[in-house]
Amino acid sequence: MLALLVSLLCLAAASSVAAQPAPAPVPLDAWGPTGDIRALARAGDSLYLGGTPRYVGPFTGPLAAFDRATGEARQLNAVSGQLSRVVSVPTGGWIVTGSIRLPGDVDPIRAIARVAADGSIVATWQIEVTGSVHVIDVVGSTLYLGGAFTAVNGVARANLAAVDIESATVLPWAPVVAGVVTSLDAGHAVVAVSGEITAVDGLPVAARFAAIEVVTGALRAFDLSTLESVSAVAFGPSEIYVAGERVGGVGPGGRRLNIATGDSLPWDVGVSGVTQLLATPIHVFLRTTVAVIAGFPSSGIGDPLPLAGMPTAMALTGTSVLVATQSVGGLNQVAAFSLFSLTPLPFVVTVDAPVEDIAVLGEVALVGHFRSAGGVERRGVFALDIRSGRPTAFAPSVEGTVRALLTVGGYLVVGGEQLRVGGIEAGGLLALDRETGQMLPWLPLPAGVVNALALDGAHLYVGGEFAVIGGQPRRHLAAIGLASLGVNPWAPNPDAPVQSLLTNDAVVCAGGGFTAIAASPRGGAACFAQPSRQLIAWDPRARGQVRAMALAGGRVALVGPFFELSGSPARGFGVFDATGRRVDMDGPSRFGFPEDLAAYGGQFVLGGQPSFTDESAVAILSASNGAEIGWAPRFVNDGFAGIVRRVARYPDLVVAIGDFTGVGPARVNGVAVFPAAPAGAPTQLRVRVIGNNVSLGWDPPAGTSPQSYVLDVANIGSVPVVACSVTGVVAAAPYSVRVRAVVDGVPGMASTPIAFYVPAHPVVPPAPVTLAATVTGAVVRIVWAAGFGPGNVESYVIEAGNFRGAANPGAVDTGVVDLELTAAVPPGTYYVRVRAKNTFGVSGASNEVMLVVP
Repeated sequence: MLALLVSLLCLAAASSVAAQPAPAPVPLDAWGPTGDIRALARAGDSLYLGGTPRYVGPFTGPLAAFDRATGEARQLNAVSGQLSRVVSVPTGGWIVTGSIRLPGDVDPIRAIARVAADGSIVATWQIEVTGSVHVIDVVGSTLYLGGAFTAVNGVARANLAAVDIESATVLPWAPVVAGVVTSLDAGHAVVAVSGEITAVDGLPVAARFAAIEVVTGALRAFDLSTLESVSAVAFGPSEIYVAGERVGGVGPGGRRLNIATGDSLPWDVGVSGVTQLLATPIHVFLRTTVAVIAGFPSSGIGDPLPLAGMPTAMALTGTSVLVATQSVGGLNQVAAFSLFSLTPLPFVVTVDAPVEDIAVLGEVALVGHFRSAGGVERRGVFALDIRSGRPTAFAPSVEGTVRALLTVGGYLVVGGEQLRVGGIEAGGLLALDRETGQMLPWLPLPAGVVNALALDGAHLYVGGEFAVIGGQPRRHLAAIGLASLGVNPWAPNPDAPVQSLLTNDAVVCAGGGFTAIAASPRGGAACFAQPSRQLIAWDPRARGQVRAMALAGGRVALVGPFFELSGSPARGFGVFDATGRRVDMDGPSRFGFPEDLAAYGGQFVLGGQPSFTDESAVAILSASNGAEIGWAPRFVNDGFAGIVRRVARYPDLVVAIGDFTGVGPARVNGVAVFPAAPAGAPTQLRVRVIGNNVSLGWDPPAGTSPQSYVLDVANIGSVPVVACSVTGVVAAAPYSVRVRAVVDGVPGMASTPIAFYVPAHPVVPPAPVTLAATVTGAVVRIVWAAGFGPGNVESYVIEAGNFRGAANPGAVDTGVVDLELTAAVPPGTYYVRVRAKNTFGVSGASNEVMLVVP
């Protein structure tokens, strides 16, 4: 076969213009992190990401819904912005307040909105408030609003209003409240409010509290003479509970107000700063800024719940109280506690930012300033399963800042700043078992920061800002032997930190802000020949910092905050050819400075910050001419232009990491994984064998014009082929060959294999087998399989007769090696057989089938 592979004859010239198929415009459904991601690496189906994450979860936006029993999230994704209050609507969905946007909008569109059960904003439901809404509540079909406003939908209302939920019309109920309403609870035909209020309908109120009848708008009279102010209100089965501060500011106080009789009974709160009350027949829950107290309806005195942080919201279900907490250095959570035993229940939801309010009716709804709810804790480094988009069990909990990742066999090498795992200090470099997440007892302890890692098969290259590594003096750049784990004698000592590394079989290159390396002037980047590590003469003369480098199509590209390359202006991007000469090629004008760079085949992939929201934060350029391919997904970040800070290109994926909440119609949380298929498979693979002469041919994949092809020959290897056919003299043996198209330097999908046999002496092919036929009207289709054994098929002969074994009306040579034939046939009864044919003769017959054509 080698003779065939060496002496190639191209029978048809391939086009020189080609491009890899563009990646998908919409990313896969993948969870994303809270915190910066500065590094990524891949091994198999695991995508490793590192930086300063503390949490990984789905994008939900500031409204999230969960199953009350299981805590399973239901992704809504229709609301953007920041939400402060939520109430459930009895007929389905929610009403929310805050700074509310629709996805893709820059400015908040409204302060209050109705959200359908599917998460979409009900566009026809409009309430315009002149002022601000602080609190809301729902009773039946009525929505109550409290805050600091003068009108609702153009109707005059003073800080308190009632609205019909379905029609969004303002109801006649119109008490005039003097002062801002910050607490509101409705029930028992009464609306109880508190805050900074001093009067209702001109009548002064005590303790900044008022209970207003729903029907008449009249004030209910209660004795609150012991209280100076009320900060929280809740309805019990037959009473109103109020908490606040006693007259004279001598401490906390509370009252239990009988709704029917007006009696006001002492209720000893026992804690100051109560901001929310929830009442049940068993307990009354008091939320302060630091605790939730499970008090009693009669005394108010009780014990604190065992919370994981400072409470920010709470709500009741039928059997539990839900408490949202914010933890300094920990996670934000919503946890459930039994109403009876006050013990924790299995319902726990983790959120990436504090929850402001909770509503419960069927589902649990959360609102706040978060982007994601229902995720998991991951610190420093985590892994996503590319197939599912969900985090794997890999959770090493790395403290510090991760800046570089690299997979080496079954290990993940982590570079960064002040790294530690389980309290063990690792400096700027550590290694983790990718199965267990355990840190290996390998501690080279670079004295400083590691920014970049690279591998050449025998050595791990480490770049950053350090002076010592493994106890050896090495400034900013070092090589560690993989076999010995010792520091190599190589010491190029750049005069400024290294930010990026690039290796292949021929070179190892470093980029950064240095002006000299290996005792020679170099501006921002330098390369060393492999394996000698001798400095190469190339000098890009970058004025500024080189943050990333990539090699594609025999050219190297640089990105970073630099203004000049090789003495000419450059706007953060430049390309050099194999001779070290700068190529006249600019990056997309929409980027101020590209943030990152990757390469694949003959393409460069850039990520950055576009100038305008409607421009893409990524670009794919041809390494040969700089032309941008037609792939421009739109990244957005809560209505503003999204930023891509890291990019990676793999044969089947493009990965973008950055500050964004959506890509096109997809809502994602800073991680976008785009499927990227290689070129399709060649078709109609065919072979002709005459003696030792073999000719192979095929058709190119539909829609592409490959520059070349690769033959994958079983037991021999892969060999490049210039065009779509090849011929030559080969040794006697059986062969199996597949063909792949090469587009932009990347082999595509493999064709169906074709098997053939080159005989040592003349051999007639074996007889075909498993002949079968179908008749549809006058059209006959027959199919068969090639026989097994030596002797190559050059074509097939179809024999048809009027009786068994006969060959009349005749025989037809197909001229091809296809294993089927479809043709229109005159009416009659036929007996059909197939024989295989080559230069040396015709095989025996296949099995015979009878056809009846009507």
